[in-house]
Amino acid sequence: MLVYNINELYCDNIYRKFSVVTLNCQAHRILSDSFILNNYREIIEERNIVGNAQTDIHERFMYDTPYSNMIFKSYALENVKIALALEIHLKSLVLYKGYLVHYVKQNNRFYKEQKKLKRPISIIEYLEEYQEEDRFTELSDQSLIFSDLVSDKFVNILCLKPGIKEIIDIFIKQRNTIHLPINPPPKLLISNDNLCELVKYINENIIDFTYEVSNLNGFNSRNLNLNKF
Repeated sequence: MLVYNINELYCDNIYRKFSVVTLNCQAHRILSDSFILNNYREIIEERNIVGNAQTDIHERFMYDTPYSNMIFKSYALENVKIALALEIHLKSLVLYKGYLVHYVKQNNRFYKEQKKLKRPISIIEYLEEYQEEDRFTELSDQSLIFSDLVSDKFVNILCLKPGIKEIIDIFIKQRNTIHLPINPPPKLLISNDNLCELVKYINENIIDFTYEVSNLNGFNSRNLNLNKF
C-alpha cells in the first residue's frame, strides 16, 4: 500500500498530480483482475443469446470459473473489486480538481460544511485558513467515504454524468450488502448498456486520463502499462 506525504499532497502541485496518476494506476490494477470486465463482450453476447439484457450475469460465466464452488465469493469479489477501484478513482479526481480528500477534525471550522453539508473544501481555501505549522494537525487520517464522493456537490465538481453516477450507485448499494448478508448472495444486476457505459468510462476517464495527466506533467508514462478493456 502506498503512503502519501500529506504536506506534499496538498502543497506541491507536481506531487499531487503524480499522486493522481498512482491512484488511478491502483484502480486499474484492481479492475484488471475483474472477471466481468475482462469478459464483458462474451457476457453481453451470452445475454443476447438468452434474450435478456437486464438479468444477473449468466451462470455459465459466474460459476464456470476457478472458484465455481464458491458462489458467494464470485459475486462478492466482483462487487468489491469494481466498487473499490471506482472509489479510488473518484478520490484521485477530487485531488486533481484541487479539493481535500481527507476529512477535517471535528473541532475544525470546516467540519460542519464538509461532514454534514457534504461540501467539497478546496485546498487553497483550507491552506489560507491556517498558519503553515498548523495546517495538517487539523486533518484526520480518514479519507472521504464512497457515499460522500457521489453526493450532489461532489458530483457537480467532478462533472460525473448521470449515467455513470447511476452505475456507481449500483456498486455502492451492492457492496454494502455483502458484509453480513441476511439474504442470498448479492447479485451483479447491471444491464448490458450500463456494462458498456462502465467499460467506456474506465477506458476514457481512468486510462486515457491517467496517460494525459502523466504526459502533461512530464512523468514517464511508458511504464504505466494500462491496457484498455
